Amino acid sequence: MPPAKQLAHTGRPVAGLLGEGMEIDTKRFILGAREARGTCVVVDVFRASNSMISILSRGADCIIPVACLSVAHLIKQENPDYILFGEPEGRPPEGFDHDNSPATAEGLDLTGQTIILATSAGTKALVNSRHTEEVVVASFANAHAVAAYLTEAQPKRVTMLPVGFKGEVEAEEDELCAAYLEALLAGEEPDFGPVRERLLACPGAERLRSLGQEADLDFCTRLDTFSIVPRATKGFGLWRLRA
Repeated sequence: MPPAKQLAHTGRPVAGLLGEGMEIDTKRFILGAREARGTCVVVDVFRASNSMISILSRGADCIIPVACLSVAHLIKQENPDYILFGEPEGRPPEGFDHDNSPATAEGLDLTGQTIILATSAGTKALVNSRHTEEVVVASFANAHAVAAYLTEAQPKRVTMLPVGFKGEVEAEEDELCAAYLEALLAGEEPDFGPVRERLLACPGAERLRSLGQEADLDFCTRLDTFSIVPRATKGFGLWRLRA
């Protein structure tokens, strides 16, 4: 098991990890989402990936990810029964039902509900992955489930997409998760203990603490707490995520 310091994400194409002729490539940020091909694995650990996992775990029928608050409000106006989740700059927007908090979603009954989700980076990256065949949402909370899904599905091409802070700057938590997933796909079992230590000490963790979001920090730094693999398909101009 490699120590945390060796769990580095190379960002280079890797062939043959999942099967003969398969490739894993890495793109980053919103710009990278537009270049993603094949099966795109969106990684936004703090907090969008975990919010999607948590929402679907509470029985939601689907999540509609959107790139901005104005689109979220427009969809809500046309569909008043839909529930609004989201945040700009880590805070709940005016008029939204809930913020982008996986810990909050974990305590809700969302059975059969359609959720509109707008976040600073994760949902923007997802909706910009328009040239992919499918999008899968990953974090540490469902790492082994995602690896198992990809191994079974055997896509010809996988694009790892660590989204980064605001979709523009590398975020250590996203890089660590992408590297962890690649290690699983290579048949390795990295020691999560040192990885979690790095997660709790990284700038993203400090940002969550400064916003009083310690419960979300704990949620986002747990391993394999869910077997849900959110997958997105696009229809009528909107992406829809389902478990």
